[in-house]
Amino acid sequence: MKLKMNVTHVESGDFAAWVQVSEGSETVSAVFGTGGGEFVPGGSVVAEHGCWSLLKGGIAANSSGLVDLLFEVKGIQLFWSIYFW
Repeated sequence: MKLKMNVTHVESGDFAAWVQVSEGSETVSAVFGTGGGEFVPGGSVVAEHGCWSLLKGGIAANSSGLVDLLFEVKGIQLFWSIYFW
C-alpha cells in the first residue's frame, strides 16, 4: 500500500496508523520513499490478527516535496486506518 504525503523542510511528516493483519502475527513497517529513490524507515509494530496495533512514526524533512508512505508486511492482508499531522 502506498500513500502520498507533502512535507516541507521546516516540519516533519508525522503519522499514526492503526493496523491489523488477517492471520497470525507479523511485523508491519512504515517506509518513506523520497523523490531521489531513497527509502527511510518510519516505524514498525508487531500486529496481530483480531487486535488493532498502533504504529506511530514519521520523518524529519530536510527538503520540501511529496514523499511516498509505504507499509510493508509479508504475505498477509493488512487492514489500516491512518492519521497525519
